[in-house]
Amino acid sequence: MKKITSADNPAIKKIASLKQKKYRDKENLFVVEGRKNAIDILKKNKVSENLVYVCLSEEHEKLSEEEPFYDFKERTLILCSQIVKSMTDTTTSQGVFLVLKKPSLEIENDMTSYSRILVLDQISDPGNAGTIIRTALAANFDAVIALKGTVDLYNPKVVRAAMGAITKIPLYFAEDLPVLDYLFKRHDYKI
Repeated sequence: MKKITSADNPAIKKIASLKQKKYRDKENLFVVEGRKNAIDILKKNKVSENLVYVCLSEEHEKLSEEEPFYDFKERTLILCSQIVKSMTDTTTSQGVFLVLKKPSLEIENDMTSYSRILVLDQISDPGNAGTIIRTALAANFDAVIALKGTVDLYNPKVVRAAMGAITKIPLYFAEDLPVLDYLFKRHDYKI
């Protein structure tokens, strides 16, 4: 566990930059905010391999002594409230964040193991995209593919609206519909 009081800390600068898509893509990281989401994700063992940091505000430092946070103390950063404000795009932060690596997925390699795939085309509202991801998980879809023109699925607003589903269903990106259509036909999917 490490206490950080300076916004000039390299880890804090990196985490704060993840509010922008270009840095999420460059670093291959994203942020999940909220206590409930963090607990849900930390309880899933396979996600812990993608965990970079658990970030807690000073007000929530006691959580580091509780399950499931206790198991990740070596990756925990305790942050002063000023730093927490620089890291979030919400008006009132819950003071609990996870920084996760994006999973490395290749749709063409994985398609054979899926029977139901949801395709998002031109979904520009982050709240809608997150809700659709959450609904796809509840409706037992195996994966979600976002076409070019759809909001970044690791956008903080999408992640919040997905309410933890973002780590439970594989997310893919495809450049255009003809390429995806070719893959679907090649693997005998019904559209």
